[in-house]
Amino acid sequence: MEEMKGRQAEGPDETPRDNIQKSASPQPLSKTLETGENMQDYSKILQESEERFRTLGENLPLVVSLARPDGTIEYINNWWTQFSGRSLEDFISGDWLGAIHPDDTPHVLSGWQTALATGEAYSYEFRALSKNGIYRWLFARGVPTRDANGNITHWINTALDIHDRKEAEEKVKGSEVRQAYLLTLSDALRSLSDATEIQATATATAMNHFGADRCYYYSAGCLERRFTFGGGYISVKQLSPPKSRD
Repeated sequence: MEEMKGRQAEGPDETPRDNIQKSASPQPLSKTLETGENMQDYSKILQESEERFRTLGENLPLVVSLARPDGTIEYINNWWTQFSGRSLEDFISGDWLGAIHPDDTPHVLSGWQTALATGEAYSYEFRALSKNGIYRWLFARGVPTRDANGNITHWINTALDIHDRKEAEEKVKGSEVRQAYLLTLSDALRSLSDATEIQATATATAMNHFGADRCYYYSAGCLERRFTFGGGYISVKQLSPPKSRD
């Protein structure tokens, strides 16, 4: 009897059911409240971060958009509407390609699709139709954001109006090209005195500069108070190329 009483005092052996009940016992209320507070704090931080992003996006002088990993647009700032006159809804639905210059559409679409497939940042220049009916040059760039595991969560895309800069570059480039042409022409004509040879050399220099296979020339003269006119086509084969500038 004493042995049985001793066993009873020690308590019955634990069963698998007892273990299940213990493991399934509810968490302390303080622990549950702490987890809930952490989730609320995280949601608040996430909301504040999104609000800061949108505030920044709406005040930048360029297109800013946010896309999902598959390329679906989630957000775009109002600059696009101010620039193109198109609605934000049209852009989000994919109608933005309609504003791209036809000659630039292939490489814009290819660049975007390649970025989505590889997960690598992209950049390119293209022309987009403004609300004034003028195609203006934009510089686009997009970078992915990733989570702790390296998975893409979003794409942040921007497009900056660089039209004025491009025009300035083209003017400088055009000025340099014209200057080089005039120097070549001057060198080619410097030692010539025969009118026919001067005409042929000047024509050949111009054709070489513009990459033309033939050109049309026009001449006018006055002989014994009578005006004479002439003209015709000259091909590259009929002319000797001008000497290159040393």
